[in-house]
Amino acid sequence: MIDIIVQAIMGTILLLGGTLAAVSLVKMHRSKDMPSLNDLITSTDRKGRVRLDPRKCFEAGAFLTTTWAFIFLTAAGKLTEFYMTAYVGAWVIARTMRDREQRLTNQPPPEVKK
Repeated sequence: MIDIIVQAIMGTILLLGGTLAAVSLVKMHRSKDMPSLNDLITSTDRKGRVRLDPRKCFEAGAFLTTTWAFIFLTAAGKLTEFYMTAYVGAWVIARTMRDREQRLTNQPPPEVKK
């Protein structure tokens, strides 16, 4: 009986926390002083046009998916050090690869010697 009550309380806390986070994100998105949520999935090209960036869309979707899995594992009591390390490691590797790619694409082309 106590387990059911604890699970109901934890579920309510997660539901309220998620709702509060969603409302906060919507308010932040509408505020002119805060960054837009569109920045998570768009980028500006060299001509100054804002375009949908597939890499950012993939990262945002993967972040939401893995975060939800992380919350589920925590709520189910199955979170282990392996899952924690895999979760954090995946995002460190993804960020490092993105930064490396941006550095390589922003470098001037090598000069050809005659």
